[in-house]
Parts: sequence; C-alpha cells; structure tokens
Amino acid sequence: MYETEAKIRVNGSKEGVVTWFASMGFQYVDTCYEEDVYFTHPCRDFAATDEALRFRYKRCSSGDAYLLTYKGPRVNEGFVKTRLELETRLEEGQVKSILKTLEMLGFTGRFVVRKSRVILRNGGITVSVDEVEGLGVFVEVEGGGIEPLLREVASAPWFGGFVGKTYLELMLEKSKV
Repeated sequence: MYETEAKIRVNGSKEGVVTWFASMGFQYVDTCYEEDVYFTHPCRDFAATDEALRFRYKRCSSGDAYLLTYKGPRVNEGFVKTRLELETRLEEGQVKSILKTLEMLGFTGRFVVRKSRVILRNGGITVSVDEVEGLGVFVEVEGGGIEPLLREVASAPWFGGFVGKTYLELMLEKSKV
C-alpha cells in the first residue's frame, strides 16, 4: 500500500532513456497514454495536506484501464517519496457513476495531466519513461531498494537532476510563471 518512487528530469529523448534502461537489464512491459484528472474539494485543501485524489484513464498496448487513486502525505523528505497509495480499478461501466458520486460530494476534477509512458521492469523495480504534456521527459523509478539504481542513473548521460515534486505540482508551478 505504500509507494516509494523517485522522479528524474531527462536531458534528451525518451527513446534514448528507454535504450539506456534496456542496456541495464530492464525489460519492456507496456506503452501507455495516460490522462490523470486531479480533484479538489471545498472543505479540504489537498495541497496543504499533501494528499491527492486522482482518476486515471489508461490506454495501453495491453488494454484500457480506469483507476481511482488516493495518495496520502509523503512520509519522508527529499527526492525519494514514500506515501500511502490506495488504488481501485474500475470497470468501464462504473466510471460515470463514480465520477458523478464524487461530483455530488463536492469534488471537482480541476487539474489534468497527460502523458505518454513506456514501462520497463527489472525484478521488483519498475521504471516509467514519461513524456508529460507541457513539462517534458521524465523517469519515475518505483519499488523497494531503488537507491543503487538511482546512483547509476545520476551518472547517466541523459540525467537532468532529481525532482522532488509531483507532475501536478510542476504543472501548477509552471502555470504561475
């Protein structure tokens, strides 16, 4: 239920990063387009509580998926984030009803993040190479024991720095500029 991940900014192409991870023994899993809708609520400031409620539509080479996810506050500081993640997979026929229920409870789907993603895996570590609309290319490394891999990533030719913020935080920050 707890997710541990690190985000890295990429200097270079998504394809070059995928090739680099493949050379490190990572295997291709899937390619997806993801659209994430983040909700706000009039009685709870998710930015202040460091929480998120997200609806995700995934269109992948392996099939489509609909996910409703709650992300709790980060339990540590720094660029490696650990937080509670509760994710529910929805059937297509449930989506309208669930979204309408959230609306009736005062939730508003206010922020949208769109990305194309290539997913790779090696053992218990998952790597997502993301091209995020309006932000650029990033890598998310997820799983336990990711520190040794992160040390290798820091010396990769495409490494553009670790990022401690979520895509939503980066988009909101960019929109204020």
